[in-house]
Amino acid sequence: GVRCGKGLALLLPSPFLVLQGQASAVPAPPASIPPCSHAMQFRSPSPQVNGNQLHVAGYREPLVNFASFDFLGLGQEEEHKEEARLALLHYGCGSCGPRGFYGTFDVHMKIESEMARFFGTDEGIMYSDAASAVTSAITAFAKRGDILMVDEACHEPIWTGVRLSRAHVYRYKHNDMRDLELKLLQVQEEDKKLRRDATGHRRFIVTEGLFKNCGDVCDLPAIVRLKERFKYRLILDDTFGFGVLGDTGRGTCEHHKVPVASAEVLLASLAHSLCSVGGVCVGSTEVVDHQRLSGAGYVFSASAPPFVSSVAIKALHLLEAKPERIVRLRENIQKAQNAFAGLGACPLVNKSSADSPIQHFSLAPEAVGQRSHQEVAALLNRLQREVAGKGFATAVALYSGLKIYNAAPLPAPTLRITLNSRHTETEVTNCMRTLHRAARAMRL
Repeated sequence: GVRCGKGLALLLPSPFLVLQGQASAVPAPPASIPPCSHAMQFRSPSPQVNGNQLHVAGYREPLVNFASFDFLGLGQEEEHKEEARLALLHYGCGSCGPRGFYGTFDVHMKIESEMARFFGTDEGIMYSDAASAVTSAITAFAKRGDILMVDEACHEPIWTGVRLSRAHVYRYKHNDMRDLELKLLQVQEEDKKLRRDATGHRRFIVTEGLFKNCGDVCDLPAIVRLKERFKYRLILDDTFGFGVLGDTGRGTCEHHKVPVASAEVLLASLAHSLCSVGGVCVGSTEVVDHQRLSGAGYVFSASAPPFVSSVAIKALHLLEAKPERIVRLRENIQKAQNAFAGLGACPLVNKSSADSPIQHFSLAPEAVGQRSHQEVAALLNRLQREVAGKGFATAVALYSGLKIYNAAPLPAPTLRITLNSRHTETEVTNCMRTLHRAARAMRL
C-alpha cells in the first residue's frame, strides 16, 4: 500500500505513480516499443485544420475546407478554443460515469437549461452524442405496437431508433405530403377494419428538419396540419437545422414560423453549429423527465466530457450575440448556387435548398445511364480528387450497404459541398467554377 493524502491508504500496482498526494494512472514506459501492425503502418494522418484551411496528407498546399459541418465557423474562433482550454484545466477530461451515476456536472445542467431557454421550452435533456440523442428519444417513446410515419430520406440515427423501437413503421416518399396523407388514411382504414382503438397506442410522425442526405428542408407547416388532423405527435430531428435555419438560428420551426410546441419531441445537435459534442432534446417537463429514466443513451452511456459542454454554452452565447453569422452563411449559400447555375450545362445537378449549407451535387440521369451505385461513387471520388488537386476539400456522400429495417433504397452517391459563414466570396466562386470545369472535363 502507498500512503496518499491525509492518511488514506491506496493499493496501487507498481506501474502507477503518486504525484503531489494524488494517484495518477500513468503507466511506466514499456521496456521496448512493439512494432506497428500492418494497418497502423499505412494509416493516413488526420487532416489538420487551420481556420478555413485543411492540411491533408498527400497535398503540398492546404485545401479550402468545404467538407466539414462547422456551419458558423465557431470552431475556428480563438475564444471558442480558449474556453475549451480553460474548461479542460478546470474539469479534467472525462466525466467517468453516466448522468445518473456520478456523471453529472454543473455544465451539463447549464447547457440543458440554456438550450431550453433558447428554444422557449420547459426543459432540456443532454445526451453525450448527437446520434444517440435521436435514437434514444425515439426508443424512449415508441414501443412495440406503436405507429411511426417516417420520411424515407431520414438519416441513419433515425432509422436505428425506428428499428430498435419495434414499432409498426410506414415510410412516406421524401417530403411528399400527399403520400404522407395517403399513408395516414391507410392506417385510419386499418383501424376500422381491425376495430383498433387509435388511443390504445402511440402514433408519431418522424422527420428531419434539414435533411442531411438531400440538403433540403421539410414541409413543416403541412406536416403539422396533418399530425393535428389525424391526432399524431411529431418527433422533429433538427440536428442540421439548429443554428442554420431561422433568423436567429432556432431551426426549422422558426424558419417556417411554426410554434416550437408543435413538435412534442424536438432534437438538436451540439456538434455542428456549436462545434462541440452531444445532442439535446427539448420539450415539456413530461417529455424530458420521461427520458431521464427511459432514454438509453442518457441512462447507460457516460456523460459528455464537461469541457465540451462548457464549449457548447460559450458557442450558444456567441450564436445569440452575433446572428450576422447566419446572414453571412445564407449569403454564401446563395452565392454558391448562383455561381454554379450561371456556368452553363454540366453533367452535375444540384437539387439542394437555397437555405441549406449542405449542397449535394449528383450525376444527371443521362450521365448515370446504366451505371451501378459503385460505379457512380467511383466517378464522384475521381471528381473529388480532381477538385482537391485544385485546392478545395469536398466530400463524397456514401451510404452503408447494410439492410436497414423498412428503410428506403439507398440514396444515390453525391459530391457534397458544405458552406460556412467564414468562406469568402472568392473561395465560394472559385470552388464552384473548379467543380464545374472538372465535371465537364471528365465527359461523363
